[in-house]
Amino acid sequence: MSKELILSPRSERVREELADAGAWGSYASELRQVLGAAIEKSGVGFLEVGELLVSEPLSDRHLGLYNGAEVQSPQAIDLVKGMAAGRWPYCQLSIRGRLQIESGWDGAVHIYTTRAVAADLAGIHCQPYSDCLRT
Repeated sequence: MSKELILSPRSERVREELADAGAWGSYASELRQVLGAAIEKSGVGFLEVGELLVSEPLSDRHLGLYNGAEVQSPQAIDLVKGMAAGRWPYCQLSIRGRLQIESGWDGAVHIYTTRAVAADLAGIHCQPYSDCLRT
């Protein structure tokens, strides 16, 4: 992997308030679109959980999470959206050499991928709620 792409909320209010901000839903929708495309273009059906950080008991929905667990792409997208919102357990999701996804503390999501996938993702048109795929 040789390319880092960052998807970040454009609004300072969303970066500060995360899921409590009024425009969060629009940003989260764009985030889902980009993550889905990144996973699809990487040709993976699941991602591996790593560097899991848990500060409270996991909800029933996330009881099966542990370092090394494999999660299907819909669950991976939900996890990343939750991490970007400042909720849920934090972790890194990856497939060695193809794709790695991490969340920042300000709603930003870092996507590490190959140059070919990064070039494909550059064509995604985002709405005005995010700084889409800046490198």
